[in-house]
Formats: sequence, structure tokens, C-alpha cells
Amino acid sequence: MAPSDSSSKRLVRKTTALADPHPADLLVLDHIPDIVARFDQQHRFTFINRAGLASTGQAREAFIGCTPRQAGLAQDFARSLEEHISGVLGSGQASAFTHWHEGPLGRRLFHTQALPDPGPHGLQTVLLISRDITSIQQASEKASQSAARFTAFLENLPACAWITDEDGILTHCNREYAAVFHRPASELIGQPISSFAPPDITRKWQENNRLVLESRRPHQSIEKALRRDGTEGEFLVYKFPLEEGGRRLVGGTAVDLTEQRSIQGRLEQLNRLYAVSNAINEAIVRSEDIPSLHQSACRIAVDLGGLRLAWIGLLSPDDPFLTASARWGDDSGYVDSVLQRAEEVLMGQGPAGRALRSGQPAVSNTITDDAHFVLQAEAQDRGFQACGAFPLIRRGQVRGVLLVYAAQTGFFQDEEIRVLQNMADDLALAAEHAEIEQMELEARQVIRLQAEGLNQASEAIRITDLEGRVLHWNRTAESLYQLPLDQARGERITQILPENQAILAEAREATLATGHWTGEIVLHRPHSDRRTLESRWTLLHAEDGKPQGILVIDSDITEKKKLEAQFLRTQRLESIGILAGGIAHDLNNILAPILMSLQMLRESSPSPEAARLIETVHQSAIRGAELVRQILTYSRGLETPRLPVPPKDLLHELTLLIRDTFPKNISTTFECAPGTLPVKGDRTQLSQMLLNLCVNARDAMPSGGLLSVRASTRTPTPDELARHPGASPSPHTVFEVIDTGSGIPLEIQPRIFEHFFTTKEPGKGTGLGLPTTMTIVTGHQGFLELRSTPGRGTTFCIFLPAAAATAAPSSPLTRLAPHRGKGETILVVDDESSLRSITRQVLQACGYQVLEAPSGEAALRIFREQGAAIHLLLTDMMMPGMSGADLVRAIHRLRPELPVIAVSGLSDATPSEFAGLQVHHFLGKPYTSEELLTALREALEPKVA
Repeated sequence: MAPSDSSSKRLVRKTTALADPHPADLLVLDHIPDIVARFDQQHRFTFINRAGLASTGQAREAFIGCTPRQAGLAQDFARSLEEHISGVLGSGQASAFTHWHEGPLGRRLFHTQALPDPGPHGLQTVLLISRDITSIQQASEKASQSAARFTAFLENLPACAWITDEDGILTHCNREYAAVFHRPASELIGQPISSFAPPDITRKWQENNRLVLESRRPHQSIEKALRRDGTEGEFLVYKFPLEEGGRRLVGGTAVDLTEQRSIQGRLEQLNRLYAVSNAINEAIVRSEDIPSLHQSACRIAVDLGGLRLAWIGLLSPDDPFLTASARWGDDSGYVDSVLQRAEEVLMGQGPAGRALRSGQPAVSNTITDDAHFVLQAEAQDRGFQACGAFPLIRRGQVRGVLLVYAAQTGFFQDEEIRVLQNMADDLALAAEHAEIEQMELEARQVIRLQAEGLNQASEAIRITDLEGRVLHWNRTAESLYQLPLDQARGERITQILPENQAILAEAREATLATGHWTGEIVLHRPHSDRRTLESRWTLLHAEDGKPQGILVIDSDITEKKKLEAQFLRTQRLESIGILAGGIAHDLNNILAPILMSLQMLRESSPSPEAARLIETVHQSAIRGAELVRQILTYSRGLETPRLPVPPKDLLHELTLLIRDTFPKNISTTFECAPGTLPVKGDRTQLSQMLLNLCVNARDAMPSGGLLSVRASTRTPTPDELARHPGASPSPHTVFEVIDTGSGIPLEIQPRIFEHFFTTKEPGKGTGLGLPTTMTIVTGHQGFLELRSTPGRGTTFCIFLPAAAATAAPSSPLTRLAPHRGKGETILVVDDESSLRSITRQVLQACGYQVLEAPSGEAALRIFREQGAAIHLLLTDMMMPGMSGADLVRAIHRLRPELPVIAVSGLSDATPSEFAGLQVHHFLGKPYTSEELLTALREALEPKVA
């Protein structure tokens, strides 16, 4: 903020007496916070107050009678100050300017006014008033940054967000909102919602808008709206009142609930079926006869499972006819109609016929579309939309079918079919048990078959008495518990498996109390590994209803648990890859101005020492850029070119990094044997491989030690080749990383290359260093050997196939090539202020005129005002708000022939991604000044010619 006119006039009145100063006037001017100074016609100080002296740290005697340059002010500031003094003396008009000043108070921003002031004896003088506006500038910058962050937040919000005025005109919307209508936001803003939304949706939205405006309170509702795929769905809509410049507005957000409702409905459906399965199992245990069990099962399926109709049809032993054993639900004579056409049903291609003939479940998920469905019209009249048939199989023969009907299409998915078939199997098994109870001889046969069946089961099945003593278990149980049945019979299970005594006792008590127990048990076996079991316990009853025993079914889910853990690790790696891509984009934006600035510094720093320092920074920046490229390559699974890399160069780079960053109590030696051949590979990956091993060695020597890195070329020995099948018996370049640290215990050596495995404290290790190293080694067709002794140290030997060619030396920093402009005007658009600034300096230094814009919207405004004078557009493609691609399209609509150079922080982007935008060149960040100037000349050359 500049000083106000009134405050300046008051200062002028105070200082007009300086030609013949009054002590009181001087006292006032000396104690005001603004800097006040007066200059004569020779630009010499005639007065300066204490604020001016404090800003420079000099005494008043150093100024009076001296020009700004003589007083020792900074050259640029002194020259600018004298120009303004000359301008005021020449024109008699005031002038103002803003400038930064470095002084005892630090770097401060001042707004300065130079005012004409009649001096003594009628001589014209100049009065200077400067005000410190640093805090105002900082507050303004923070406000701009906050607004930009909020805009970016809205644009990336995974929900629709918008603002309308009280007439329903859209004034703002985010990307998600525009995507619903498949139109850019620029086409929607300024239009009433009724112009792009269906009438019924528009009417509901307008009613809620009026409610918000009249009540001046937020409103939340579930509303119908269009989804991205064009279908109509349910949204959770939250609207709230806003005001802007006296205008009444309505803001809103909407979250799509359609998929959530669908998933929720599916889960509720499955939960009902699971409850049906449990209830039927309980009914099986309690049932006294098969007909009542069937009736209970049908009732449970309808009442608890939400089905419209359930019935069980049994095949007649002699004739191919169905009889209804039980039915429940919306029948109204439907089942009788089916039975009257039993032969047609049995021979047809409907669900019942297919299930009875094949012994497999059969479903019709859309009865209206199933031409083979018998009594299709009758089913539709009763609201049946889907039907499932599940065979009842006893002793390998289909004895009947469980038929269930649902009120919605698509009801029978894989899990539903599995659960319902399990119910049918349970019912069939119950009928089988009933038959066993009726006939003693037949019961013995069934018991024998059951015992054999249990032995073939993959689950460990055991039966104990109420005290936990083993009565029987199958062969799988013998293998799992590592004890034959004849030794286990009569023993308590807690004595057989003493390490699991607590959980086994808990399961037995719960089963006795509730009739069942289900949970996971980690089985500790005395002479083998641990196994994870899914254990299901059921209380068995005698004929009189009294508890008689406990049935336990243990399923070994160890491998399943491992797969689940592996899946979670894979998800974590995918998340890291996504995060790495975003970080790489930001790092490219940081590295770009560094690389461009280095060439400018080289031009302005001729001393050899400065040149060496600049070259060191340049090489580090290049390595950083290569590392960013490697991050993108890793996160996206891309291939990188492989070139010969001299091991001596790798060790030299490693030496510079380690000696500057590792603790001083760690001594280091680096040795590259004469004649060591290069390695064909990715330079950045190879550097990362060695650095990971060195960091691992550093962490193993917290109290200090010796770290040695050696490189040589030799052919692997026969023993080494035998340990690594597939390795070539050709010359290999061998890298050895040796430390004198704590060593790696033998029992964990096989696990150190697993992702996320670490022995370090939380927060001090990620478990990714050694796995990444192994990935790099195998990716270069090499192999790795480990030798470690606890307390003595560790040696990693990396064998990589040697290459015959030598690596090309890295390119030093070159001076700017003479690609000079001819006064052309370049419009530079980038949301990174540092990159815009260095780009402007480079282009201006090379003869170009530059216009800057921090966003696509600002660039479009500049082009509309000064488009005729602009020769080329240089724009970033990824910016908040209007993207680079949208900006190019908008400008080409105004001037199609304008050359465009596209820039992206995703350095692996390709020009093909911008096909159709008429982009002349693509530059991937970070790029050098030389690359920028070359691209400019190639793009502008046809226009100059």
C-alpha cells in the first residue's frame, strides 16, 4: 500500500521549513516511521531523518552534501533514485516507485514518492518520502496462495460443487460437475440449470434453492440427478446460502450414493442369506422329522431371506413326478400349477429341469427373458423376477430340488448360489441322517460312508465329548494335529495341543453356552510351523435333546492369509507408485529453474573457482533430474535405455556423496581395479543400488567403522554359477560393499530382500532399500551374493554382465549458444513463479520481449489485449484452473497460426499426448536454457524467413 496523499502533504508542509529549519519541525520529522529526505538540484542530500539512517546503518554526516551514489547506497537503487530526482526537477511532477532494500533491518520492500518542493531562495528541491510495505506485500501473497489452494481443492474434489445466483444461473462449478454434463465448465457457467438438466431434476433443485434463500440456512436432501454415465442416480445434496457483493447466491455439493446403495443392498441380501443358512443349520439340529424341517427351511428362506416363494419338490422313487414336500410364501396356486406340468418341467430347459438332470444349481436371473421358463406368465403375475433351483443330493443321487423365487432380477450371483446350494446340501444331509435313524442296517452303511467321506475332506474334522475328549477325527486332522487317531482317542484336545489350551477352552465354553462357535485359531505345532485355522464348532444333541458332543471343522487358511497379506503389500506398492509420480512432477518444476539459472550464472561468473562450483551444482541437478525420471519410470513400469557406464564414474559420484553426508566416525575406501569393464545399464539405477547398500552399511555401524567399496571384472566361479542358475559364465563386473558393522543374523538373512521387512525401529526404516537393490540387480541380468557374520560385518557382492563399450562422459555445462532473438514477443505461461522469472531473464538476455502470465485465464486476457504483438506461446500444460491444452485451443480459435511450445512437469510425457493441439515443440521439465532457445528458434524460424 502506498502512503496516502494526505499523509504525504502533511510531510511536505513539515519539510518546507527545512531551508530554514525549526528545531521542533526537525524533531517531528526525526520521529516519524517513514523515511524523509530532501535533495538539492545537484541531487545532494540536504536532510535525512532517523528512519532513513536506521535503514542504512550510517550516520547523518555520511549523507548531507552527498549524492546517493556518494553516500554508498546500492548502485541500482542509487541510479534509480537519481533518475526519479531528475524527472521531478525537470517536469515539476511527482513520481512514485516501489523497490527492495537490503539493510540492517533485513530485506524490506518500500514504496517511495518523489515530490517537487520549493526550496530556500526559490530554488526547486525534491522531497523524498519512503514507506515500508513489506508486511502488506507478504499478507497479499499469503492471501493469493490461500485462494489458489482453495481453488485447487474444489477442482480436485471427488464430488460435484457449484454456485448459482438466486435466478438459478450457474456462476461457478468444478471439474466433476462439468463432467456429469460432458461439457466444459466454460459452457455451463452463465447458463440456467434448466438449459442442461432434465425438467424434473431442475424443478426439484429450484425448490431447494428457494428454500435455502428464504430460510438463509443450509439444506440437505437426497435428490435425483444425472450421473457421469448419463443414467439417473441418487445424490446426497448439501446446499447453503452465500453472499458476494450484495448478491444472494446458493452454493452446493453433491455426492453420488448410487453405487453405495447398490453395494449396501447386495451386502444386506448376502447377510440375509447367511442368516438363513445359520437358521436352517439350527433347524436341522432341532428338527424331529424331514417334512417339518423342509417346512421350516421354506419359511426361514422367505421370512428371513426376503424371498417371495420357496418350495421343495421331491422326486417319486418309481415315477418321474414331483411332489411338494413343503412350501412358503406367495403361492396362490402357483406350485400346484407347476406340479400339474411336472413332466414338462423335468424335461425342459428351465432352472428346475436343468438342476434335476445335472445335479448342479441352475438359475434364471430374468424370468421375462427366459423363453424356456415354464409358467412364465404366471410367475410374472406374482412378481417373480428371478428363480433358482438347487438340487437335493443324497448318496450321489438327485432326490429333489429346492426352488426359490426373488422379486428382483439378477438376484442369484455366485455367492448367493453357493450359499443356497449349501442350504440344499444341508437339507439333503439332514434327510440322509433321518433315513439312517429309521433303518439300523442302512445307518451302519451311511456311518461307514460318512467316515470315509470325512477322511477325504480337506478340512480337519473332529468330534469330542462335552469335556473335550477326542472321540473321532479324520485323516486330515491326523496330519494337521500330527497325531494318529488311535493315539488321540480318549485324550483331551487341550492336552494334545497344550500351546493352544486357552483358545480351545474358550471355544468349548462358548459352544456349550450358545450351541456354536466360529473363529480363527493359530495352531502351534510342536515339530512344525504355525498354521492358521478357521475353526467352526457345533454342539451335537442326543435324541432326547440333551447335548452329547461337539463337532469341530478346522479349515487350514494359512495360504489364504499369506495371499491376503501379499495383496495388501501389492496395494501399498501401487499407492507408493502413484505418490511417486506426483512427487516427480513437483520435483521437475523445482529442478527446471535451477538448470536454467546455472547457465546464466556461468555467463556472469568467469572465475575458474565459480565455474567449478557451478559445474558441481549442474551435475547434481542433472542427477536429480535423472532420479526424477527414474521415479516416473518405476511408478509407471516403463523401460529406460541402457548405456555403458564406467564403474570408476559410479564410485567417484558415490565418493563425493558419502564423504559429505556420512558420519565422520565411519572411514571409507573406494577402489576400482585397473581394467574394470563398464556395465551396460541405467546409470541412475546403478547409483541407487550402490547408495542403498552403503546406507545399509552406515546404519549397521552406529558407533563407527570401515566402509569399503571395490569394483573389478572377473568371471564367476563354478560354485557361484551353480548357486545362481541362469547366470552367464562370461566376464562380470563385480561391486563389493564391505562394512565392519553388526552383521545380519543367519535366521533373518532369507527375509532381508522382502518388501517392507526391516529390523530397524519404527520411523527409521522402510524395508524398501534392499528389495529395490535386488530388483535393480535382477533387472540388469545380474545376481547378488551375501556374506555376513554377526558382530564382524557384512559383504554384498553384486555381479553384473560386463560391457565391451565405454560409457560416454557426462556433458559439462555449456555456455549459452548464440540463439538470439530479434525482438520477438514471447507469452510465457506457468503457475510456478520461479520458473517464469528465470525464463524471462534468459529470454530477455537473448533478445526477446517477454509477457508473463501465472495462469491460463490470465494468459488469455493478455492475448486478447496484446495478441497482435505476440509471436509465440510458451505454456505449461498442467496448471490449476484453465489447463495448458484449454489455453492453446482458446488462443488458436483467436489466432490459429500462432506457434506454441508446450511444457510439462511430467518429463515422460510425449508430444503424441498433445496431438490435435497444433503444438510445434514439447519440452519436458527440467530443461536447459540451450534447449529452450533452440526450440524457440526452430518454432519462430519460418515466421522470420
